[in-house]
Amino acid sequence: SSVEKRLRFSDAQDNHYEVSARKPKEGYPNQLLIESNDPLPLDSKIRLEITPGLISENGDAPGIEQRSVVEFATFPEFEFLGIGCTTIHSQQLLLNDESALDRCDPLGPVNLRFSAPVLKEALKDNLIVTPDLKNERTDFDPWDGVYTYSELRSPHEMGRSYEVQLPSVLKATQHYSLSSKSFQITDEFGRQLSIPIEFSFDTDNRHPLYHLDYQLSVLEKGGDSELPIIVTNLE
Repeated sequence: SSVEKRLRFSDAQDNHYEVSARKPKEGYPNQLLIESNDPLPLDSKIRLEITPGLISENGDAPGIEQRSVVEFATFPEFEFLGIGCTTIHSQQLLLNDESALDRCDPLGPVNLRFSAPVLKEALKDNLIVTPDLKNERTDFDPWDGVYTYSELRSPHEMGRSYEVQLPSVLKATQHYSLSSKSFQITDEFGRQLSIPIEFSFDTDNRHPLYHLDYQLSVLEKGGDSELPIIVTNLE
């Protein structure tokens, strides 16, 4: 068709890729789905270009446009990038080296970081966390409290990572290990990890904190007028 002859994908090295076009099953009548006939390079900037000669369905005069219609980034190879968390002093951490001395806040979120989108269903039965997040309980699944959604509805940006939060509150001053088999965890495209997850990190003490269940205390003769306070790591 005219569209397939006059549209093409191009990469940063000006390599060109022919396209196929088809109308979607649902959508506007003038919509077309464009895809490359050959795989596009990973982790690259790609342009969709139009060249002169495109003919409209409503006429026979060829177009004279020659320009880049849109630019987007392709996803890199599917990899586990490490974890993201905060310290008890609210400092953001991106840990990709097990030798790092930084410790995560046990009460804060700890996120698994990947190079492409991953749904929790790919993790819940295939990621081994030691110690077990169930804490020897058998009456619940900690992953039930984690919600993930497809992130393929928005364009990918170069260098972006995709996160899934580990479920449940972690123990303080605990060494955690993460492991998997490479073929068990897949991204939203169905690609398997080429290198299995083998990673560990440590949690810190809980941040010093106090909590007053009651803000006011009534002083009465012969009565209990003590104001209860709950403390964490305070003397």
